[in-house]
Amino acid sequence: FKIGKEKMIRQGMNMGQVKIQNRSAILNCINSAGSISRKDIAEQTGLTAAAVTLICNELIAENLLKEGDTVKKEAGTGAGRRKVLVSIDYKSHYFVSVAIETDKTIVAITDMQGILEKKEVLLSAQNDKDPEKFLTEIASSIKKLIKDCPPEIQEKIQYGAITIPGIVDSEKGISIFAYGIWDCEVGVCKSLEEKTGIKFAIENNVISFAKAEQIFGTGKYKENVLVIKWGPGVGAANFVENQIFTGFKGRSAEIGHFIVEPNGKKCICGQNGCLETLVSSKALKDKNEKETENAINMFGITVANLLKVVTPDRIILYGDLAKNENYLKCLKEAIYKYNKYYDNHRVRYSRLENSEDYIGAVSVALCNFIFLS
Repeated sequence: FKIGKEKMIRQGMNMGQVKIQNRSAILNCINSAGSISRKDIAEQTGLTAAAVTLICNELIAENLLKEGDTVKKEAGTGAGRRKVLVSIDYKSHYFVSVAIETDKTIVAITDMQGILEKKEVLLSAQNDKDPEKFLTEIASSIKKLIKDCPPEIQEKIQYGAITIPGIVDSEKGISIFAYGIWDCEVGVCKSLEEKTGIKFAIENNVISFAKAEQIFGTGKYKENVLVIKWGPGVGAANFVENQIFTGFKGRSAEIGHFIVEPNGKKCICGQNGCLETLVSSKALKDKNEKETENAINMFGITVANLLKVVTPDRIILYGDLAKNENYLKCLKEAIYKYNKYYDNHRVRYSRLENSEDYIGAVSVALCNFIFLS
């Protein structure tokens, strides 16, 4: 979603599209910098000073940006006014975050920076539970949380996002197949919009967390990052030069469904012997110490093979099992065993651990409704 330093005008784009891309570039630049002058925004994005000034003034009028401190011009740049810094007002909008997982669902209200206001934990839907009934439960939780917020926050809640495992159609707002949750197409966004009056976006859970790393985490400083989730399920997403790699129907690298034992156990995806059947929460629960060590070693081999393709600067791990110090140590050692480049410096747990159960949805809402609105 980040645009980079090149000029925004593309052949075949109309002026409205160009303005949206320019707006996105400016907001991303400010988000990465914290606070920055209009002149520096122009230099970093490649946009003209006039275009930056116009869009920044519009964003200030929308209360998305605010002006703050002034700084002295650099020596030798001549006379003129001091540079005025602009920053994003992360309290100007609040989001509804819905993170649906196989073991639980988190419903939260946050500001645009992911600072938590309210949160509720629900049991997730199961394959035998009607999706519409479950979405009704989620809608009830959303309404309750909003009602519990102060009035000045309630009026700022217009947008929300849903993250979910499996395959999604983001443009249509549909969950096509959610591993371990439901095995049919579900119009999640339309259902929640009708029940709450809030505009929603939807994205795969691991891709969503990768977006969070881009906006709030390591992605602000590293151009090539592989994000790996390890918990009830196993997944991965890779971004290079601030672009998340997705393939057919928006899929990311489904490392959990790499086949590592062709004659192994049946996986929830329908295949046999997926990595997830060895190292998911459910799989490790019934293993002894030696079996666990062997399973995590296979995880390390699989990651090492993936690294031959995507060659990231850094690997960021997150999820309930990655929080386990012994498991994490074992996995890091296995990855290093098969690829000496990826030592402890390059394989780390996410710095977003305190908000990882909802920050992905915050990032999806931010990208869809603010940065690219």
